[in-house]
Amino acid sequence: VVYSARALGHFLVFSSSFSPDGSRIVFDAGTDTEYDIFVMDAGGSNLRQITDTHTDHNPSWSADGSEIVFTRQEAARESDIFVMDADGSSVRRLTDDDGPLFTNRDPHFSPDGTRITYVAARNGGVGPIVVMHPNGSHAHTLVKAHVLGFSWQPLPATGATVAPSPTPSGNVDGEDIGLGFPVCNVTSVAGVFAPGVDGTAWVATKSGDVGCPSLGEGI
Repeated sequence: VVYSARALGHFLVFSSSFSPDGSRIVFDAGTDTEYDIFVMDAGGSNLRQITDTHTDHNPSWSADGSEIVFTRQEAARESDIFVMDADGSSVRRLTDDDGPLFTNRDPHFSPDGTRITYVAARNGGVGPIVVMHPNGSHAHTLVKAHVLGFSWQPLPATGATVAPSPTPSGNVDGEDIGLGFPVCNVTSVAGVFAPGVDGTAWVATKSGDVGCPSLGEGI
């Protein structure tokens, strides 16, 4: 245990994560009605409260550790996504879905820092996954289903290569490579995904009723 606190009522500490370099931990803490975001060194020292609105939670680091994206509760059943510098300064709004029951929450930077995803929930429940640029622009729905939680795949280690798979090759119309259904445009990404773990990831387009699309027509 590196941090604990006592307060009147039910005091909770949750949503904690290490910074990318492992030197700091960010978390939100508070009672059942008021909560803010804190940062401390990995050993529990140098504790700093970096928000003071009593409505901030779900913090998540940027890829380089310079920023923290988080959820701000703006009404009883309304929340939006904000981002700030890692010291709590320069707070910027990223979403603005005004109105009751809109509860955008659980934001995460992509491993390469080029995107932010969040759950566009209603009334604090499940919802679709939305992806946007780090400044909040170009938002679009990534997964339409009602999602409770998600995570990004880590970037493969340096030296990963992209190459066509040996079979099938080209725009083969509806071949089965063992998935149980026809696929098209198969490629592979081979590399070291973690220390001592080598592997190959396969990417393909599922063949529809009208055959395979041309490359560039989408999935």
